[in-house]
Amino acid sequence: MTLSLKNINKFYGKNHALKDFTADFSPGVNALLGPNGAGKTTLMNIITGNIVPERNDNRAIDWDGESIYKLGKNYRSILGFMPQHQGLYESFTAVRFLSYMAALKGLSAARAREQIPELLEAVELSHAAKKRLGGFSGGMKQRVLIAQALLGAPQLVILDEPTAGVDPKQRVVIRKLIQKISENKIVIISTHIVSDIETIASDVLLLKKGVIAAHGTVKELVDTLPENVEKNLENVYMKHFGDE
Repeated sequence: MTLSLKNINKFYGKNHALKDFTADFSPGVNALLGPNGAGKTTLMNIITGNIVPERNDNRAIDWDGESIYKLGKNYRSILGFMPQHQGLYESFTAVRFLSYMAALKGLSAARAREQIPELLEAVELSHAAKKRLGGFSGGMKQRVLIAQALLGAPQLVILDEPTAGVDPKQRVVIRKLIQKISENKIVIISTHIVSDIETIASDVLLLKKGVIAAHGTVKELVDTLPENVEKNLENVYMKHFGDE
């Protein structure tokens, strides 16, 4: 199970948002770390097919060696996506919202009825299944959005800033949840919060102005720091982005 990207470019006018991006993603938590404007969201939208990268002969996005564009709906069936800004119908209950999203994904009513209680339990929202989303805290809303990304048991899960606007306690809950769901999936998470991924990421990619600034495991990255600098991912982040 591998997602491979090769020579991916994206322009917005004169802004070169992604520059010859090449990387492979494997099962586990794959973290995209970088400040706002680094190209993380653009990359995620390209992976999910919401944005088409610039055309060139060397461009490729492959799932297990086959182009995602040729796979079409078969690729979309193994994909779960939590965008950074997703609207919620605040008058819907959690169950109704997940049922609606399941229908949009093409799940049968029977499969949705089976999965929704399991997902609500997994994101620790069983107690709020029949409560309206308008009464949810920020952390609860993020968790129900993670649940909708997991509908259909996807093999590839894309989470764009899943802890945005969430208090520290809820970030811990979400972090543990992401680690749990990554056991048999490729999970790609974007964030600019180092603590969100330092203890759970199997692979970290630092993205700076559309270019890969560094890539490796947490240990590999911290080992690049000078001897007189404390070995942690926050200092790796400052090494690459301290001037921004």
